[in-house]
Amino acid sequence: MRILSRRNETGSRLRDTKKRYRRIVTALAAVVVFATTYALVLPALTLDDQKAEETPGIETQTQAQEQAAPEKQETVSEQKA
Repeated sequence: MRILSRRNETGSRLRDTKKRYRRIVTALAAVVVFATTYALVLPALTLDDQKAEETPGIETQTQAQEQAAPEKQETVSEQKA
């Protein structure tokens, strides 16, 4: 009987250790996910219009309007001719 009780104690300790380990790993994984997301989103949140216009690959509304305006003028001049 003593052998069985020792095995049960050992088994419950092992289960408790696994549960604790799983909780720690899950908490660390959540921290990593949120920290990575925050680190990737932060530059976009703090980007102002002037810096966006200076940075290649980022198109702002004013740049899009400036690019669309010459195309409209060419279309109008072609229609008149």
